Amino acid sequence: MTIVFGGSKNSGKSTIATALNEQLGYKMLSGRDYEKLARSEEEAWREFVKLMQDESKQLLYILHDRKKYDELFGKPNVFCVKIKVPFETVCSSLCSRLGVDEVPGYLIGDLEDEYNTWADAPSDAEFDGNGDISGIITAIRAAVQAKAAATAK
Repeated sequence: MTIVFGGSKNSGKSTIATALNEQLGYKMLSGRDYEKLARSEEEAWREFVKLMQDESKQLLYILHDRKKYDELFGKPNVFCVKIKVPFETVCSSLCSRLGVDEVPGYLIGDLEDEYNTWADAPSDAEFDGNGDISGIITAIRAAVQAKAAATAK
C-alpha cells in the first residue's frame, strides 16, 4: 500500500509521515523525487503512479501539489491522507522556518492561494496537523488496514 500525504505547505505532513514511517519502515518520497524514474517529467510521473499501485511496494509519499494529489486519489493500492491546519498555523510554521516574526508580504498571497486549494480535496482520511501525532498515526494505520482488508474482499 502506498500512503500519500497531501495538504498545504507547512501543515505537518512531513512530521506525521516521518513519525508513521518510524513504525512502518516504508520507502519515503516527497515532492518531485519521482523525476528520477525517466527523462521527462510526464513519463516519470506515469511510471511513478504505476509504481505506487504495485501491491508489493510499501511507499510513503508527501506532496503539496493538489493536482498530483487528485490524480492519485482513488487509485488502487493508494491511501490518501489529507492534513489540514488553520491558515494561522501555516503562517506560524513558515515564520519559524524563515526565522522571522511575520510572513513577508510578497509570500502571503501565494501562500493563501495554495492553502485554499486544499479546502475541498478528497481523501481516504483527514487529520488536523495540530493534533496528537501518536493518535493520528494509530488512526492512519487502522484506516489503511481497513481499506486493505476491504480491497482484498
